[in-house]
Amino acid sequence: MAQAKRDQNSVPVILGLSNADGLTPLSPYVDSATNRLLVSDANAGGAAGTTVVIESFSTVGTKTGSVTVAGTRVQLATQAIKRTIITCNEGNGTLANGGAITIGDSAVVGTTALRRGLTLFPTQSAEFKVNNLNLLYVDAVDSTAQFEIYWEA
Repeated sequence: MAQAKRDQNSVPVILGLSNADGLTPLSPYVDSATNRLLVSDANAGGAAGTTVVIESFSTVGTKTGSVTVAGTRVQLATQAIKRTIITCNEGNGTLANGGAITIGDSAVVGTTALRRGLTLFPTQSAEFKVNNLNLLYVDAVDSTAQFEIYWEA
């Protein structure tokens, strides 16, 4: 693959590869007013030749949470969002059972033998594309297990 071009400060700039051969480097186009990356491809969600704008967010936020009693799922607060990243707190590793959290719908179960949902261990994160945080529930194997939430709307 070719080396990326560099700007006036010698910083590499983004390149894409041609879908014809997967080798030819191409420069992407950016809307000069919004600085959004423009995509023109039938596989990008529009008809061939249609320009599609990559999604952007107007608001970001953070929250923290905890599972007070192991085995008792906690519903996340109501917050309209487009995507969220949930991280299992690194301090959970000192808890008796390792501090894992399990994320899922209202039927989530964090107990090891009956686990249902996506399990994260301390310092691990996962992204969820939901329209509201309250669609997600968290359970844990340890009481007081904590987690961090980063969201974009």
